[in-house]
Amino acid sequence: MDSGDDEAVFAELAAYLGMAMLLLVSGYAADQVRRGGLDLAMSAGLVTNLLGVAVLWLRTDKPIEGATLLTLATRHGLTVADLLVAVPLLMALAVAQSVRVSAREKRR
Repeated sequence: MDSGDDEAVFAELAAYLGMAMLLLVSGYAADQVRRGGLDLAMSAGLVTNLLGVAVLWLRTDKPIEGATLLTLATRHGLTVADLLVAVPLLMALAVAQSVRVSAREKRR
């Protein structure tokens, strides 16, 4: 095996690890939203982690991108793998909404 093969394997491994992190953090966030009662510091950290794994995914998904759904430029487009970034982004919105509702209920 030459170094090009090693780099390809490493890039694919990084993509799968990025996907695993994205799914784990998103699943944890979903569980916390379902349970309720997130305080402000915990929710801020969770939203930061969700946004971080979203960026990580967009940076590491290249080896497993799949088909291009929308071409934006000659070498740029929206791929099937890029759609997975919606999961942590939607969970970040759900966490923020959960904290907002929780804060409103505490004021009553």
